[in-house]
Amino acid sequence: MLDARLLVKVLCVIVIRNMTKDINKVYVQGHTPFKCYRDVSVSIILIIVALVIPFQASMGFMKPDIETINIWFQRSGSITVLLSLVAEYVISRLHGIIRPAGFTSKETENIRKKLENPLMVLRYIGGGTAVLGTIIWGYGDLLI
Repeated sequence: MLDARLLVKVLCVIVIRNMTKDINKVYVQGHTPFKCYRDVSVSIILIIVALVIPFQASMGFMKPDIETINIWFQRSGSITVLLSLVAEYVISRLHGIIRPAGFTSKETENIRKKLENPLMVLRYIGGGTAVLGTIIWGYGDLLI
């Protein structure tokens, strides 16, 4: 089984590796490149955890003795939805920050170009994870 901690570390290294050298320069609304990449990393971690939780629940991880596996798996869908929505919020907030209304600086345009496509991919993955969590939450006891 793939170690989740290793996967999270690798994804964070990939994201943070692309940071610019002027890490403390403020681009827009008090956000530095570090804060922008931090938000992307947080979103990635939240989505990974949201996807891992149902698999862990289906194997009985932390299951109380009075619960069945079916119900425990179904309940994991609510946590998946919650984490997916938090990740979606972080992504949407960051998208609004890197695409401000009006004129922008050259530095803001540079970071927007670097983060726009990964943010769109994360939005779709986060939305899909929320839909998957909703299905698990509603019909998880029938799926197992």
